[in-house]
Amino acid sequence: MITKRCHMALLLGTVMVLGGCSASQDAELAEAVKAASGMGKARHLQRSCFYIIHPNGQPSDFIGYLFSDLGAAEWPIALDPIEAEGMKAAGITPLPETVRLSPGQRQYLTQKELVLTGDDAKGAIEIVGYLANETQPNLAATFTLATTTPDEFAQQLCQSALESGIEPGIRPETDLDVAPVPAPAP
Repeated sequence: MITKRCHMALLLGTVMVLGGCSASQDAELAEAVKAASGMGKARHLQRSCFYIIHPNGQPSDFIGYLFSDLGAAEWPIALDPIEAEGMKAAGITPLPETVRLSPGQRQYLTQKELVLTGDDAKGAIEIVGYLANETQPNLAATFTLATTTPDEFAQQLCQSALESGIEPGIRPETDLDVAPVPAPAP
């Protein structure tokens, strides 16, 4: 009798535990979140033009900058496996080539995608990750921008880029809906 009760309790417990588990996070989306959030760390921003263009930069400014010509040039993109290994050895997570980044709302429904929005009220960048052909988010994350001063090389490089006419920001589209943020699991 005790054995049957133990088996029933184990079976019921297993069903409850497994039934409460959500789908696991996609590894490439998780890597893309590391890469995207890395762009907001002091190490990256010291070599970035962001704080030169936006000295009091807010999260919404960062999103506009990130998707500009100048900001996109700073994305951690590896062109080949050797470059990816070198970036990893230097402590930089490269963006997976199978994951797209978008500002404000989902744009690539048939591909894996991270949607980034800046929440100035919270002082945070919100990231929502989607799998290809899925409408429900696979993961969500937030990060805050580090406050730092660009180094002298970055200042010279940025000045040169601006003088050559490279655009330092995008105009936010006011009709974009913010990507849905999944509710935390109970």
